[in-house]
Amino acid sequence: MKSYKAVLFDAGNTLLYTSPSVAEIYHTVAKEYGCSASIEEVREAAKKVYKEFDAAFLQANSEYRHSDEEDRRRWALLIKSTFQQVGFDRCMDEITEKLLETFRNPAIWRLFPEVMEVLQRLKSEGYKLGIVSNWSSALLDLCTALELEPHLDVTLVSAVIGWEKPSPFIFQKALSLLEVSPEEAIHIGDSYHHDILGAQSAGIKAVLIDRLGTSNHSCPRIKDLRELYSLLT
Repeated sequence: MKSYKAVLFDAGNTLLYTSPSVAEIYHTVAKEYGCSASIEEVREAAKKVYKEFDAAFLQANSEYRHSDEEDRRRWALLIKSTFQQVGFDRCMDEITEKLLETFRNPAIWRLFPEVMEVLQRLKSEGYKLGIVSNWSSALLDLCTALELEPHLDVTLVSAVIGWEKPSPFIFQKALSLLEVSPEEAIHIGDSYHHDILGAQSAGIKAVLIDRLGTSNHSCPRIKDLRELYSLLT
């Protein structure tokens, strides 16, 4: 007998990623407006700012509410702060708008190599599949463009649902739609605070996908989604 009936996935850095990288996209757009920082400088600034802001957003948003408006506000702050780190602060409204437009474009998004194989196999074995992601409503169009939608039973996007991970509410909504109990679901994502702690708060087993093997968190970890097969038996 199967241990689980439903498998939930995070989206970004779990199922899909950008190509070019986020830093390369930032660099290319800002260079058009006169930014002379190198890609490496932008990459390091973006990593530093995102880490700081992610923790700050979690602390400031104790109810974990989310919306497209809030998503846009956060990204505007992140983008402006990233370029301030490299000493550039001109044309930030124009740069922000162009970057947000770029990230809504399905052409820059790719699925990790094993994603379709895993979704197709799990679907054929009778698992209910879903996405639970902190994202703007643009993710719905991305899932359609990347041909993920036919393999999914539910796609829960925080800006649409109104709550973001690690809130248990978005996970509970997924369980309700899939008609499974917490014990019958497993969630996979790349963020310990959002995915692991969030799923656990709803009583769902969680697995960290750590593709680069850099995490030191004490929780189940995999480097490739195909490693899920052995965990589901």
